[in-house]
Order: sequence, then structure tokens, then C-alpha cells
Amino acid sequence: RRLGRMFNLLDTKQDGFIDAAELADGLLKFGFWKNENKSEEEQEERSVIDVARAKILSADIDGDGKLSLDEFIGSYATAGAN
Repeated sequence: RRLGRMFNLLDTKQDGFIDAAELADGLLKFGFWKNENKSEEEQEERSVIDVARAKILSADIDGDGKLSLDEFIGSYATAGAN
């Protein structure tokens, strides 16, 4: 249930998917990405959109470049298992 609500908050286009831009916006909006806590070097190496793209890529089972609700939930199940 919580993951479903989180998914809906991130799915700002309300199309049933989360793309990298939506995830990046969510990371910033909900305080999971704080540039002020990162060194200048870290900021240059990986921007929030780069991190969002990598997270999408790692959980995107069907390869469409975005996350469905099932893929989103699956990414948390996989993360919890590691």
C-alpha cells in the first residue's frame, strides 16, 4: 500500500509509469537528493537525473525506459533481499 501511494506521488504525469524525470523530481522534492550535502566533485560526477536513470535502468524489466507499478514494487523487494 505504501509503495502504491509513493508510486502515485512520483507519477506526476499520471500515466501509470515513472520515468527518469519524474523520479529525479521526486528525489529532489522529498529530500532524498541534497546537492548541498555533496562535494562539488560528487555533484559533477553524478547529477540527480543520472542517478534516476540508473535506478530506472536497474528495475526496468520490460526495457521501456520507465517503471510500472509492478516494476517499482519489485525494485523494493529486490533491494530488501540484498
